[in-house]
Amino acid sequence: MGGYAVVFFGAATLTFALVQAIRKGRGRLTYRQLQATHPLGIEHFGHKVTVPTGSPLTLPVPPSAALPEPVRQPSGRAPVRRQPPQS
Repeated sequence: MGGYAVVFFGAATLTFALVQAIRKGRGRLTYRQLQATHPLGIEHFGHKVTVPTGSPLTLPVPPSAALPEPVRQPSGRAPVRRQPPQS
């Protein structure tokens, strides 16, 4: 999994940073700035971090929240199976 994000700064001039995010196996994500001149502040799963210039930043990916149990029909209330129309 890899992706690019374009981040815009200021209103008078168009300045942007191109950041590449690469997932490395399970549990780690690496951010790398492409053609960067200044460190870049981003949010990583709700935590503010700074991606440095010239070197990648690898951070842990928190575990996913547990999914709730699927919804089931109450006992005796299952949908009635429909028959195809007769010609």
